[in-house]
Amino acid sequence: MSRRRHADEAGALGAPWYTQFWPWFLIALPTTAVVASIASLVIALRNADTLVREDWSDAGENINVELALEREAGARGVSAVVRLEPAANRVSVELDGVGVEGVPHLSLELRHPTDASRDFSSVLDSGGPGIFFGDAASSLLTGSWYLTIAPADRAWLLRKRVWIGADEPTRIVGSS
Repeated sequence: MSRRRHADEAGALGAPWYTQFWPWFLIALPTTAVVASIASLVIALRNADTLVREDWSDAGENINVELALEREAGARGVSAVVRLEPAANRVSVELDGVGVEGVPHLSLELRHPTDASRDFSSVLDSGGPGIFFGDAASSLLTGSWYLTIAPADRAWLLRKRVWIGADEPTRIVGSS
């Protein structure tokens, strides 16, 4: 008799738990969160944040030196006009100020604010007193940049966040 009663109770309860909707629904909620977390981790690891410089410690130690070089450019009255020349695939810089006539080469750095793979640097050759030219894929350089210009001997430094357009020159003036 007890066997029959047990069988009746099992039948009254219904089908086994794994054939019911609600247990699977309750299992699916945390499982979805785990899968989404793993997907987020994979995305984060594949797309590293390039906003932080790799040499942040060195950059922090050199900030006072660079500020002094910027002040030196301001004291000399150094200013520059940067032009992209899309037809010639080059960039030109016109310098003005005390002591720019004897500069044989100029270092130009463009750092993209969010994408380090777009960073650009070039050594520009003199094309006359205060005029410098260098190769550049100018179509890739349009937009917002951190611009740094310095002579080969690093006697002074011009640095500023600028917007560079293909048809419009960008002016940067030394700070005092």
